[in-house]
Amino acid sequence: MPVIEEFSYSNSSQQLALDKPLFSIEEKFAVFEGSLNNEIGVEWAANIIEQGGVQAIQVGGVIGLFANAADRSAIEKILEMKGEAGKKKAFTMIMHASDAREFADLDKVEPNLLPILEKAEDRIGGIAHIRVPISESMLASDDNSRNEKIPSSAYSEVPDQISGEMLYEIQFLDPNGHGPLTRLIDELKKIGIKFVAATSMNEAGEKEIIDMEEAKKFCEKHKIRLLLKDDVPKRDDSIGSYSIVGIRKNGTGRAQLVRHGDMDEMLDLVLGKELDRENAISSHHSSHDYSPLKHYLGQQHLSPEQNRFFALEYKSGKSLDEIREEVEELKQNSE
Repeated sequence: MPVIEEFSYSNSSQQLALDKPLFSIEEKFAVFEGSLNNEIGVEWAANIIEQGGVQAIQVGGVIGLFANAADRSAIEKILEMKGEAGKKKAFTMIMHASDAREFADLDKVEPNLLPILEKAEDRIGGIAHIRVPISESMLASDDNSRNEKIPSSAYSEVPDQISGEMLYEIQFLDPNGHGPLTRLIDELKKIGIKFVAATSMNEAGEKEIIDMEEAKKFCEKHKIRLLLKDDVPKRDDSIGSYSIVGIRKNGTGRAQLVRHGDMDEMLDLVLGKELDRENAISSHHSSHDYSPLKHYLGQQHLSPEQNRFFALEYKSGKSLDEIREEVEELKQNSE
């Protein structure tokens, strides 16, 4: 452990001096635990990220590491924590869909999937990550904490499934539907941080950390000072990372499920499109069974936005009977 304070004794009248400390106090690294639902917690987290630190935050059923995507030093800290030092890795950006649309290369999006991007806040916000092709002209020439263009940690270079040419993609999660996370992103945006990088808390190849005690040990090991808990109500078995959905042109006309995750079963209904699930990567954690909700909502002829709303209500812990009552009330009010 690092020595934080040293004491020595010197008596000039007796010509006595000790070159070595008489004793030392060793620091025990303390991790402060707070709540993402608390305004003070949000302010502290924003300050840590602004100062180039790494912030640990529980969101839904998984715990993540957050940093300023345009701060290369902060990104390297996360890569080192995950055992991927020096690796080129694209992080998820936690950002509003309206900001992501500024960078999108719409010509490379499946035409019938454009409504998903245009209405991402209400279609997929708080439900899943979405991968979108971006224009090369929007890439930053260097990483700068106040750059308006896309930093290198925010995008990946992938082959076009139709032409074979290389193109660029950004993966983002719109926080809409999660009030505390939205407040944090808005706070960071106010101080000039437009790109907030996030990745799951775990070492490379290991399962995402979902337990707060395990997260605290990770924070102690890697000197992460603040760990914020997500106190938004959720089902105990709604765990693991969000699903990932891709919407670039692929020759099928369908959105692609890139990775399985929490609420997979609801994606067709909330997107209003059937997904191609054939090559999706498996999830590390099994999650709640949403099939009863999917079966019920699938018979109600609701809009994708309404399906998303009720999916999030169900995830928060409401019973299927309570959802039925809300749907019936919605129908009565719309008559």
